[in-house]
Amino acid sequence: MSGSLNGKTEKAHIPSIGVCSPRGDISNHGSISPLKCSPSTEKDFIGFAVLSTPLFPLKGKVSNLKGILMKKLAAVLLALAVCAGGMYSGVRPAEAKTTGAAEARAQKDLETARSRLDAFMSKHVERCNLAVRPCKTQPSISKRNGKVVASYISLDPASISTEVLPSDSRHFQYIARVKYVENHFESVAATREEALKGPFHRIKSRRLTEIARYTKGKWSL
Repeated sequence: MSGSLNGKTEKAHIPSIGVCSPRGDISNHGSISPLKCSPSTEKDFIGFAVLSTPLFPLKGKVSNLKGILMKKLAAVLLALAVCAGGMYSGVRPAEAKTTGAAEARAQKDLETARSRLDAFMSKHVERCNLAVRPCKTQPSISKRNGKVVASYISLDPASISTEVLPSDSRHFQYIARVKYVENHFESVAATREEALKGPFHRIKSRRLTEIARYTKGKWSL
């Protein structure tokens, strides 16, 4: 390239900058390694330095990118944990309140069932003592070894014990193991009138066990 200045023709100086080869080396009229380039002037040196500096330092970029991604991932996980904790802390009191109310209701139902069982068994024993034969008001009369024997059976109300249990059946809410004592009494005398007059003595006892069932607020045997 040439130009005219003060009537003189001078050739313009074009710095030998070079072109990047596909391998990243500096090429000037051939493949020359950057370490072997020798810029002749300051302008050539500046151009050489600019082009010889990697425009995309991939290794450093990748490391920085990994670091950024890891930081963002950690931030996302932390945010999710905070949200989950908030949701859990918001739901748990409601669940605890519901569970507490259900337990209180179940306990109240159980106490009601026990109270009703006590009343039911008291009436049951009373009815049995009136209906059983022989009973205290209508003893049986028999003879033994030339004597007259008057006898009857009676259930002892004071011996009643109960144990209420949850039922596995869908037909009954509770079941109960009920125990009580059946006593046998006798009076032995020379005549019928004397035997009926007494006194009567308990000659034997046996413990009875029954299963009661609770449904629709009522007990049955």
